[in-house]
Amino acid sequence: MREMLAKEFHVEFVIPLKDPQGMAFSENTNIGELLVIGRRWGEGEDQTGATTTFVKVMRKPMTPALAKFMGEAILRGDDSSDYALTQWTQDRMLAGDWFPTQFIRDEVVQTFVSISESEWFPSATGKAAGEQISRPGRGIRDTYRRSTNSTVRQALWEHKTDVQRTMASKPDHYITSKPGKERLADAYWQQRGRVLIPTRLSISNTRITTVLSEPATVGNAFAPYHPSPGPHDLSDVEKATVAYLNSTAGIIAMLGVTTNRKIVYPNWSVDDWYQVPFPDWGKLTSEQVEALAAAYDELCHSELQELRAMLKCDTRRQLDDAVAAALGIPSNMMEAARIALASEPAVTGKTFTGDALVGGLL
Repeated sequence: MREMLAKEFHVEFVIPLKDPQGMAFSENTNIGELLVIGRRWGEGEDQTGATTTFVKVMRKPMTPALAKFMGEAILRGDDSSDYALTQWTQDRMLAGDWFPTQFIRDEVVQTFVSISESEWFPSATGKAAGEQISRPGRGIRDTYRRSTNSTVRQALWEHKTDVQRTMASKPDHYITSKPGKERLADAYWQQRGRVLIPTRLSISNTRITTVLSEPATVGNAFAPYHPSPGPHDLSDVEKATVAYLNSTAGIIAMLGVTTNRKIVYPNWSVDDWYQVPFPDWGKLTSEQVEALAAAYDELCHSELQELRAMLKCDTRRQLDDAVAAALGIPSNMMEAARIALASEPAVTGKTFTGDALVGGLL
């Protein structure tokens, strides 16, 4: 749909609401909405140099008069604490790239672009880098129930902040199939894995995005992901995957492709995960993969603080340093991305107030 819009129209403005109080322009709805303003291309019209302005609204106008005032200021190109503007090229629009809708800070947008365009390291989509072959966690909930008795099968059911504190994890509940769901439950169990990626997260309260479970299992708020190791040891690539997705770079890659109804509670479908940029394991050197695996081994039992406290978390800083060194990300770029990400409403759960370092978040 986005590619079609860019081909048929000059999409002049895309306006997402980035206010934690709500992502919808319409009344009485809980879906996320975008306001799109465009004009159909004239026949043979030169599209060279055409741009789209992404207007990230941090505070939704509460009256028609305030909305009119904001619209006039946007058309003038005025700076404002109520919105942020990002200019996007027509070639990116033709590719269906609307990633500025996901973030307020341009530093975070550019970090996502650098990762997805392999500026620092070879990247590949989640589908090319591995395989998520089960329905996200809802399928497990529909087919299994928790059991108070010991059973053959166990799952990682919880993703509570006070439970998931480290990258290394293990099953926390015995499970048994629901009546009439035995065959489907068996099929899901055959897809179990050690790397468990989230299907939904309460971002501001989250400490861990992705875990490595021993033994292989299934999850309720998690789904098994099976990385394609290429020429590398599978165990090393599994560890590398978890280290990457818990670093600032990996978190930005994840948040760049989500299905949102609430800013602080993103969801990932299978299709979403298949678009998330991962390292292309087949093109990374053995030294890079081993360095990422070593970072996991060193920090996997160290407690991570909540994402909203990421600037105070020494473990995450160490993880970022190790991931940046392994993947060739300039250390100053990783640090700048972490500072910018820490001020995003999705992370703070609050209306955007500016740089986290000067906004009282550190």
